[in-house]
Amino acid sequence: MRIVKILMFSIGTLLAAALVIAVALGINGWNTLHGRQAHAIPALRIAPHDSSIARGRHLAEVQCVACHGSNARLPLSGGDHNLLEGSPLGVVHGSNLTPGGVLAQYSDGELSRAIREGVNREGRAMLVMPSGDLHGLSDHDLAALIAYMRSQPAVSREVPRLNLTPMAYLLLGLRVAETSVQHPIEQPVPHPTEDMTAAYGDYLATLLGCRACHGKALDGRDREPFTPEGPDLLKLASAHDLGTFARAVRGGRAMSDGHEMAPQMMPWPVFARLSDTEIGALYTLLQSRARR
Repeated sequence: MRIVKILMFSIGTLLAAALVIAVALGINGWNTLHGRQAHAIPALRIAPHDSSIARGRHLAEVQCVACHGSNARLPLSGGDHNLLEGSPLGVVHGSNLTPGGVLAQYSDGELSRAIREGVNREGRAMLVMPSGDLHGLSDHDLAALIAYMRSQPAVSREVPRLNLTPMAYLLLGLRVAETSVQHPIEQPVPHPTEDMTAAYGDYLATLLGCRACHGKALDGRDREPFTPEGPDLLKLASAHDLGTFARAVRGGRAMSDGHEMAPQMMPWPVFARLSDTEIGALYTLLQSRARR
């Protein structure tokens, strides 16, 4: 009987300790998300013109619509699905980024900080926002994207508010899940030449988030957590021509055997909007990396 009592006491103590640790981690996760970030607001004021709006529209079509567009289409009137769907972490929807939504509350500098640094208007961390991909967005493209966003019709549409579960805060506290916060940008970010070069392809591969699923080196390894398992693009591109690569990226036909890829795994309906120059630049990047 004494052994049973000791065992029960030990189990109770361990459970109590685990609960205390879980609560502490959850509080840390809450502070990580809701605490103020020491990121200055850039002194930025965009003067839009027709060419910048056209470039910004294209950037929105290939980067922003998946989360901020209804049915992945412009305008950026707010996402129509929970970005955490299928997980026990809560509800996150892409905001309404037209002048009829939260866009009206943001200055150009605040938008710049949100897009490239993952910090919202209130100075707090954002979630699911791909600021890691957009951190290297050039000043030219940043201005174009903001100019386009301002030019959209004002759509009055509300989306569900952020609502996370205790599990989400626990994962944030454990650093298993991360916020969107990136280092402050304190220097000008130059714009690459838009041609079929590996340099422009590298810029696009980051902007489009290719490395999240296909790995930092695009070889299928060292991927980000909670993303689809993308194949080795270096191997595939070295074994197939540009036409086959283009059909895969823009038409959803796998390079390996031609089957149609699921849009949830490979966002080819969005990438169908990529230009021939952009496709060529991505292909050149993969070819150059495969030869190393």
